[in-house]
This record gives sequence, C-alpha cells and structure tokens, in this order.
Amino acid sequence: MPNPPKNPDRFNMRLDPELKQMVKHAANLKGVPASRYVKSVLAREAAKDIQEQEFLNLSFKNREVFARAILEPIEPSAESINSAKCYKEQFSV
Repeated sequence: MPNPPKNPDRFNMRLDPELKQMVKHAANLKGVPASRYVKSVLAREAAKDIQEQEFLNLSFKNREVFARAILEPIEPSAESINSAKCYKEQFSV
C-alpha cells in the first residue's frame, strides 16, 4: 500500500462522543484506522454529491435544448418509419 503524503492538508473537526464512537466502531468493523475510514466515507459522499449537483445543474443552454426537444419534437424521417415497420413485422410487435 502506498505511503500517505508527508504533509497532507489538515481538516480538523469536533465530533460529539457518540458520533466518534460510531466512527471508531465502523472503522474497526472494516479493519481500518478511523482516519482512513473517515477519509473514504468523505470521498465517496463528496463524489456522490458532486455528481448529483452537476447532473441537476445543467447549463442554461442544455436546459433550453432539452425543453425545445420536448416541446417541438421533430417528425420521424421516412427511413425511420420504414425501420420501425420492419422491426414490428420481424418481432411481431
């Protein structure tokens, strides 16, 4: 396992005793030190929150394009219509 950096940035916080015990217990169950457990949980949750927010916060341009596609759908081409007919015939849909 690679060695952690010698001078990592620090992140200090105070925990109430119950939460600290819970973190220690969870870390023990995973077989890792509490600090490594906390880092892994923070990284996982931060990545999840970032992904959710980036998904929800589409740029204005993307919102406009999406809304236009919903409100003003394009007509299918003759080729698309023929392909759909062939599919329906082939798969008895």
